[in-house]
Amino acid sequence: MTIKEYMGARGQVAPYLYDSKSGSMTPFGERHNTLSYFSAEAMAAAFGGDSSHVPAEVGFVFYPGDSLPADTRAAMDADIGRDQDWDKFIQDLKDVNADVLIVGFSYPPSLGSDMEYADVRNTITFHAVTNSQDGGSVNPNNKFAAGNYICQAVLLSRDSDKRNIIARVSLKDGENYLQKPDGFEVALDWTVIFK
Repeated sequence: MTIKEYMGARGQVAPYLYDSKSGSMTPFGERHNTLSYFSAEAMAAAFGGDSSHVPAEVGFVFYPGDSLPADTRAAMDADIGRDQDWDKFIQDLKDVNADVLIVGFSYPPSLGSDMEYADVRNTITFHAVTNSQDGGSVNPNNKFAAGNYICQAVLLSRDSDKRNIIARVSLKDGENYLQKPDGFEVALDWTVIFK
């Protein structure tokens, strides 16, 4: 008798433009993320009782300008691989004058069920919203201002002062990157589904 055991994970991200005055949220296309190789290490550590790699933050990658240069666009358009490294990620952003705004979760992650396993809580959703008053991690003088380009997002763990990329996703809307409207923030629900 052969017994097959397999557990996999996949993530999907639902981004929104959030009007902080009215509270209205306008979605701009749910999409799948790329889980990093580190995500497997984080899950194994959590199963073993070490929660230091559990997701704790979201980074919103943006271009702080009102026109998107060709080299920045090419970097944002590049395929997102599973081999992710925080230091290389920051250097790559510096190379194309992009930045990342790091925020904590808006409220605690929520457990849920996907349609296939309705009686099992096999999903976790992380919720985050930008705060345009905060500076970027590449350059603290970069604020996520109206007209800036919304490029990507990263799901992060943080142990001590080291960040690790759990997953990464493009926030491109069709063929274009959206520009942040005046008076809006970017919100997202980042769901990881375990099967």
